[in-house]
Amino acid sequence: VLYARVRTNGVVQIQFSPVGENKRGGEVYRLYDVGGQRNERRKWIHLFEGVNAVIFCAAISEYDQMLFEDETKNRMMETKELFDWVLKQRCFEKTSFMLFLNKFDIFEKKIQKVPLSVCEWFKDYQPIAPGKQEVEHAYEFVKKKFEELYFQSSKPDRVDRVFKIYRTTALDQKLVKKTFKLIDESMRRSREGT
Repeated sequence: VLYARVRTNGVVQIQFSPVGENKRGGEVYRLYDVGGQRNERRKWIHLFEGVNAVIFCAAISEYDQMLFEDETKNRMMETKELFDWVLKQRCFEKTSFMLFLNKFDIFEKKIQKVPLSVCEWFKDYQPIAPGKQEVEHAYEFVKKKFEELYFQSSKPDRVDRVFKIYRTTALDQKLVKKTFKLIDESMRRSREGT
């Protein structure tokens, strides 16, 4: 099996059930994959009305990389600004947010060589020790930064919406299936008011 990363152009709709095609009880979801590049964003706006949840994918490993379309802009800083902008949209006042801190497999290797503090947003990061401990410490730091941004960007009347963060590696099919099952359960509980 060959895995290939292809940049999303335009809007791609995918329909799926987290519990499988033939199992009863699970919801069928329509996922709209929208390109993250600046020139793709204008195509999103008409899709925003009436969505139940936003899955925001942040490539956690790109803290030391620059944008494809602007080599002077750090990708993580752009992600931060985009996440902040999406959180503040009126059409998402009651919408659940699922944040995927994706590309953890790459992050796990990179953090051993490239300090997190190379990104302006993470300049206050203090490493603790090399190895597995450092990977977890760095991940928790990034996760906390996104949590803080979520609560700063959410009006007080919006903080009761569902907000979950998931560590993901998109190429790990078992992990992705497990993550979507967790999202399915969370969304179901939210609709039932529990």
